[in-house]
Amino acid sequence: MIVAYVIGHLLVQTIFPQQAAVFLGKLTNHFSSGGASKPDTKVAGFDLLTTYGFWIAFTILLVIGRFGFKWLVSRLDGKITNGVKADLFAKLLRQPPRFYHKNDSDRLTMIVNQYSNQIAGTLRGLLIEPILQLIAVAILGMTIYRALIGLTAGPAVWTVWGMNGVWLMFGATVIFAFTSPWIVNSMGKFLQADTSAVQEQHLGLATLVGGALKAPEEIQAMRAEPVFQKKLDTLLNGALGLQMKQTMTMERINAFSQLPGTIVLAAFLGLAIFLEMKGMNGQPGTIVQVALLTPLLMGAIQQLSSFGIMMRMGWPPMKMIDSILVSSPPDEIIADGKAHHELTASLEARDLVFSYEPGERPNVLEGASFIIPAGKVTGFVARPGQGKTTFFRLALRFYDWQGGEILLGGVPIRELPLSTVRSHLVLMSQFPAFFYDTVRENMRVACPEASDKEIRAVSALTGLDHVLKKSMGADALDKPFAAGAGLSGGQKKLFALTRCLLRKPSVLFLDEPTTGMGPMEKFPLIDTMRRSLEGKTVVVVDHDIVWQSRFCDYFHVLNDGKIIQSGSAGELLAQEGLFKELYEEASGSASSHQEEGPLLAANPGTAQGGKMPPK
Repeated sequence: MIVAYVIGHLLVQTIFPQQAAVFLGKLTNHFSSGGASKPDTKVAGFDLLTTYGFWIAFTILLVIGRFGFKWLVSRLDGKITNGVKADLFAKLLRQPPRFYHKNDSDRLTMIVNQYSNQIAGTLRGLLIEPILQLIAVAILGMTIYRALIGLTAGPAVWTVWGMNGVWLMFGATVIFAFTSPWIVNSMGKFLQADTSAVQEQHLGLATLVGGALKAPEEIQAMRAEPVFQKKLDTLLNGALGLQMKQTMTMERINAFSQLPGTIVLAAFLGLAIFLEMKGMNGQPGTIVQVALLTPLLMGAIQQLSSFGIMMRMGWPPMKMIDSILVSSPPDEIIADGKAHHELTASLEARDLVFSYEPGERPNVLEGASFIIPAGKVTGFVARPGQGKTTFFRLALRFYDWQGGEILLGGVPIRELPLSTVRSHLVLMSQFPAFFYDTVRENMRVACPEASDKEIRAVSALTGLDHVLKKSMGADALDKPFAAGAGLSGGQKKLFALTRCLLRKPSVLFLDEPTTGMGPMEKFPLIDTMRRSLEGKTVVVVDHDIVWQSRFCDYFHVLNDGKIIQSGSAGELLAQEGLFKELYEEASGSASSHQEEGPLLAANPGTAQGGKMPPK
């Protein structure tokens, strides 16, 4: 495509205009000579018509060439832009959480969607255009130089036609000139439609990229990077097609708006040929050549002078994009150990030590040891900032810990391939990622090969099928999801839970599942969630300890990086400690805690008061 671009640029921007100007000059020279230099008038007339034919041919080639060249430029820039966007998106999806702590998601979205557009024209302008403009300057400069030499050899004046003819041609020119705005306005509706379509496609791109980059942990935990890559490729190809259509519409408008002027010029030349064949003398060809070629030469020189500005404007986004593309996410370097497909659904931490800034104290976890028993719902409780969610990130290998070990099914996680870890451990994020696509495609983010039957079975298990049927009607899988805009906070979390269960996790992490939900939503959701998660190993972190106490079978209480209490809600409320303190703070008073007693008993796990091993 680059070779085709170079050839097309030289033909359309330099050679075709230059040749059209040269043959127009030859025609004008014929006008002044009146055919007197030719002994045979028929031969002179034949040469004149041949020259006119060449001018017409190059003019037509120039018009057609501009269409083809604009298509080629748009295609080349689109390919460069799509390639950069795809590489950036793939690289950003695999960046560790530490990267997103330093880079705002909106800023990254702008880099992908806007800076990538700028870089295509910048690369083409800096790497290819200077050479082409230098060639154009050389060709056009030489042609003008030769034309100016010829100026000294020809007659000085071309016979002027009568005033009646002048006014006639002037009136026709004015009428044709006023047709250009009419043509542009008539075709403007097509351009408006194309522009609206392009904007809609860009909105879809912004939603996909923005939504994905706001939930990188959830996507990585589900191993859903290829799903998003495929979605992006589809949207990018659609956007490119719409941009091509928009470009061609603009070129049609430009061509038709220039058509009146071309017709007027052709009429002038036809009249000049008529007068020439009547024997009028004169040779103004050099003036015509200079008049037509000088703007081309000035344009080429102006292009050369703008490269410095282009470099200054284009370098910052190029540098920023390059810094992302050359980075190597640590998560790409994973263990090469043998995959364990028969791991039990148990999770354990032994003397776990971790700090987000290694070497700086205090550590977030300082020798923490605990067991997440299989088939039970276990909650983590601590004051804010004590590292409740940190364990999720460590287990999913978003970070490496400095001491101790995490075991999945009795096997150290660092000995397992990352693909194995993230196929067994599934995270429901605090802010689940939803997209402008169908319900089915939003579900298949978790499991691309899931059948409709499997999706409906899991939806029936969680009760989501009734929610979707009520809000979207029958055959909800085919309905547009609109990023969950029609669902409440609790319904969105139910959708996210259903999607996670579609992956058939060994261990499910629920990170702040009641975020964005009011009391009237989150407490009635407990029975539904308990029924859906029966027999599964679940770990819950939530800001609402009262809600947790009714939902979880067992608790670990974390303080200063260590586990200080473990047990059921009933056991922990019966003893002095941080759990009871936090619960009473959340409840408002000890009396309100007493009122919650019957509700606690409604939880099967706590009603039995069964003990589970704290370590």
